[in-house]
Amino acid sequence: MREIKFRAWEKDKREIISVYDIDFKTKMINIRTGAWRTFYEIELMQYTGLKDEKGKEVYEGDVIIDHNGKGIIECIDSVASFRVNYKNGEAKWFIDYMEFDGWIEVVGNIYENPELMESIINGKYRRNSE
Repeated sequence: MREIKFRAWEKDKREIISVYDIDFKTKMINIRTGAWRTFYEIELMQYTGLKDEKGKEVYEGDVIIDHNGKGIIECIDSVASFRVNYKNGEAKWFIDYMEFDGWIEVVGNIYENPELMESIINGKYRRNSE
C-alpha cells in the first residue's frame, strides 16, 4: 500500500512546502507548526507512491523523463489514479510503472520550472546522458 502524503506550492512565497496536516472540513493546511494556509493560497500535490532512479519522491505536478520521453504527472480524480502526459499528446497511466523495470527521472515541477512545461510542448528536453 502506498504512503498517502502531500506537498504544496505556496503561491505568495513561490516555493514548495511540506504539508503536515490537512483539515478538509475547513479547507486549511498546516505547513509549519501553527502556520496554516487556505486551499486558495496553495496548490496541493499528492505523492504517487513512487521514487525516481535517484530516490526522489514523484508527486503530481512533477516533470519526468522516462523511456517514453518527457511528461507531466497528473492526478485524475475521476478514476483515482495518476497518469503521465507526454509532449506528443499521448498519456500513460502511472499504475503501469509499478511493473516497469526501467528508469524514471524527476527533472523539476510545473511550479518551480515552468520552462520545462514549455519544453514538453516544444520537445526541447534531452536527458543529460543523451
